[in-house]
Amino acid sequence: MYSYIWKSLEKQAWSKLTRQKVFLVSAMLAFGFIGAILWGLIGKVFLPDGSWLLCFIGYPAVFGGFFGGFLFLGGCDT
Repeated sequence: MYSYIWKSLEKQAWSKLTRQKVFLVSAMLAFGFIGAILWGLIGKVFLPDGSWLLCFIGYPAVFGGFFGGFLFLGGCDT
């Protein structure tokens, strides 16, 4: 998923710093959306409280989106 987002952003005529910022935000949104879908499929039945939705969105967005995206940017030749 990271490579797909990064390759689509490389086509833009933005500076390196702007591409990196947009990449991190896009990765966080993508992982947060995946977490929301998982809560809708599984959590709504077993964990119906709305605060669990925030956990299902927040943890993947921070750990998968931000930290994972940060590690991806550190490993790729930008």
